[in-house]
Amino acid sequence: MPQMGLCINWTLRAPVDASVETVTASLRALREACLDLPFDLVTDIEHFEGAEIARQLENRDSPACWLLIQASAYRTRAATGMTATHKNC
Repeated sequence: MPQMGLCINWTLRAPVDASVETVTASLRALREACLDLPFDLVTDIEHFEGAEIARQLENRDSPACWLLIQASAYRTRAATGMTATHKNC
């Protein structure tokens, strides 16, 4: 019998002046909490910047491609004062 999958969408917010270290620590704590839950898989945290973003976006087979497409749209909105939201499936 086929198994059903579940996609969990998270909305995360941090102060505009939050440091990368503070945000990373918060994400690590959230990931650690997820490891204690009955998920089949909890992936590692990935951080992309600069030329690596362009390389991932050019590679349509990259698992990070859709994530970065979504994140770039939300980052653009955040720069204009709208609420930033990230969804990862």
